[in-house]
Amino acid sequence: MPTLTIDLTDEIQARLKRLAEAQGVGEPEYVRAILGRALTNPGSPSVADPPEASSSPLDRPATKPIWRRAVDAGLALPAEERARIPRDGSANVDHYVYGAPKAS
Repeated sequence: MPTLTIDLTDEIQARLKRLAEAQGVGEPEYVRAILGRALTNPGSPSVADPPEASSSPLDRPATKPIWRRAVDAGLALPAEERARIPRDGSANVDHYVYGAPKAS
């Protein structure tokens, strides 16, 4: 099997490790699966999401609690996008969604 070396930022390496551990596989196997899906379905928005049925551990439906999946989704956002999320979003949801005045 040919080898490909990729330089990763520390942030991407840490996210990759967390996601691979959550799936119960090593980082190389996880990356191979993601690349395989990306090359099979170019442009697919859910390349990293496992399909419903397969024998690979990567392809099992998610068994993580919903809160963990929400945290992982937030961590998958680039840092500059996370910085744009309002810190008072829960208290002022009507302001951000409907344009109502902010509740102090």
